[in-house]
Amino acid sequence: MSGYTPKHTDAQYLLFDPFSGDRDVDIQFQKWAIVTTRTGHRCAAGDMNRAPHEIAPGTRCWRESGKVEGKVGSCWCCFRCLDAMTEPNGFCWVCGEDHAPVVKGARP
Repeated sequence: MSGYTPKHTDAQYLLFDPFSGDRDVDIQFQKWAIVTTRTGHRCAAGDMNRAPHEIAPGTRCWRESGKVEGKVGSCWCCFRCLDAMTEPNGFCWVCGEDHAPVVKGARP
């Protein structure tokens, strides 16, 4: 995934919630950030889209952190997968399904 040029600004990625609709638990201390990884991480969006892959060390990506069910943790998503999920028509190049883009704060 290295060498990929993101389609959006950092601010735009921070408005997108790839896990909206999948949240069935309360998350405390939830934060989103654009980070540069120090170690490799599994791409959570890739797992969700049935295209598992690793995000290489030194790669800029989206990260969510917080406390879920008493455990503090983080997940990472590469920009390529996020871009696939935010296409205007919601079509995902990874799995071929529609993913309606959801912007934080825009939910009813």
